[in-house]
Amino acid sequence: MSRFLFHGHTALERSLIDHTTPHTLFCESLESIRNGMDAIVKHTSRLPVVGTDGRMEGMLTATTLLEYLGAGTRFVEYQRHPQKLDVPIQHVMTTQIAALRSQSSLGDALVGLWKTGQHALPVVQDGKLLTMASFPHLLGALPVPGIPVAAAMSANPLHVSPDLSLIDAALLFVNTGYHRFPIVQKDVHIGMITPRDILRFVREQELYHLPEASVRDAMNRKIISFSPHENLRLAAHQMRSNHLDGVAVTDEAALQGILTTTDIAEAVLQSVDHPVVERIWTREHGRYAPPLRERPWPDPQREWDEGYTAQKHRYRLDHPQQRARRRGRYSRPKPRAH
Repeated sequence: MSRFLFHGHTALERSLIDHTTPHTLFCESLESIRNGMDAIVKHTSRLPVVGTDGRMEGMLTATTLLEYLGAGTRFVEYQRHPQKLDVPIQHVMTTQIAALRSQSSLGDALVGLWKTGQHALPVVQDGKLLTMASFPHLLGALPVPGIPVAAAMSANPLHVSPDLSLIDAALLFVNTGYHRFPIVQKDVHIGMITPRDILRFVREQELYHLPEASVRDAMNRKIISFSPHENLRLAAHQMRSNHLDGVAVTDEAALQGILTTTDIAEAVLQSVDHPVVERIWTREHGRYAPPLRERPWPDPQREWDEGYTAQKHRYRLDHPQQRARRRGRYSRPKPRAH
């Protein structure tokens, strides 16, 4: 039994739906990209898309919008469109999504957030959107361990210069899948850049493409950082209070790492007794909702787990290859040619 108890029940086995807000922001698939972009700039980096019948059809993300504005080759046919921001969202939204069911537990949501690397996942029932399970909202109910931030952070993160062009920064977001980059100048952390910051700059300039500007013009100059020696539980509380999903870790203004919601989720899972994690991990009814489309959506982590030959390490969260893969520093070796 886990050492984290709540009224006689394991903390992670409490109902997810009791810790989410009943109202959530969404957009309809026939709305214009302009409206979706404005909602993302003002509120969130992931916006659920529903049809006229209320069934969830996809997700509009800030990174997808960067692709649409010219960072990549997915939407080449729209690059010269005279009214590209008036195109319906259904033409650019992501249809392969991960979701949670209404009967999922906090543990199911935590594992889902950790495996997908997202800070929020939709909760659906019979294909209809109920709410969004946001990690900042769940933090108050999670048993965050009181370890130093340095033990949970991702050390030596990829960072960018303030002189980097916004186009190159957008390409980095699209190609790496990261949600934020610390900005470093002369070994000093001076800010953070996210896809939403770039989109905000584009909307303020009333443009429909990525401008010839630098990261310095769009970056968030409000510096919020943690010390490597700070208590992780207190850091998580500050992230929840400020609605943050990633914060730089600095030591005398020098960048040491980055602490994200994925890192906190991993620390919580590692701190819980193994049988509880095993039971949550293998539970079928609450891992994810079935695909909302007929085609299945991929689960790279599960495919890698099933292909891993050392079965005794299959569900160990602290296995070095598991940690390296989640942080982008490990790829499965290619099979040798016979």
